[in-house]
Amino acid sequence: MKKYYKRKIDEELKCWASSNDCKPLLLRGARQVGKNLGCKAYTSSPNRKTTNQ
Repeated sequence: MKKYYKRKIDEELKCWASSNDCKPLLLRGARQVGKNLGCKAYTSSPNRKTTNQ
């Protein structure tokens, strides 16, 4: 598996998931900056929050 470099999106995803009014997520940005890889890393992390309860 390739080495994963921390990105700004990592903290943004955590804030998004922990907010009470968690709306649908739309990622926009330049090409090849790690948008998709950041989402995959977040969803596969064992300590992510799965529900807002």
